[in-house]
Amino acid sequence: MDNFKNMVNLLHMRRDYGIYPQLHFTPTAHGKGECDAVGAVLKSTARRISSTTVMRKSMDLYNVALVKLVSQTMDFVHISMQEITANSMDMNLAARYANARTIPGTRTYHAFIPDDEDENAIRLKKFSSSENYTTHNLMEVL
Repeated sequence: MDNFKNMVNLLHMRRDYGIYPQLHFTPTAHGKGECDAVGAVLKSTARRISSTTVMRKSMDLYNVALVKLVSQTMDFVHISMQEITANSMDMNLAARYANARTIPGTRTYHAFIPDDEDENAIRLKKFSSSENYTTHNLMEVL
């Protein structure tokens, strides 16, 4: 289900934020960036701390980041469930997801790119560098 929502959000980023995203899946340990390393360090640190301290809330993990992973080049931000819920309601995400179609065979594709010509369609590529793609109409036209 998460990939389904990611695809819908990917399609709407141009309308919502004026950015032109692409989603490329990579094999384990390939195509990773700095944020992946930070996430791994945070999880490892939290795992060590949780052996002596119970962490039950997202705020507990956030506090670990603030205390143990102090950085001059990076900020950690905590987003509460209330903020997520309010944002979801503001953007009417439930309706957005309800009007979307799943992509058959999602796992057979590696690149997902919003179509330049149809704002309801997404281009699917078997390989990120491929010139060939299939177009899938992700949003039902009501």
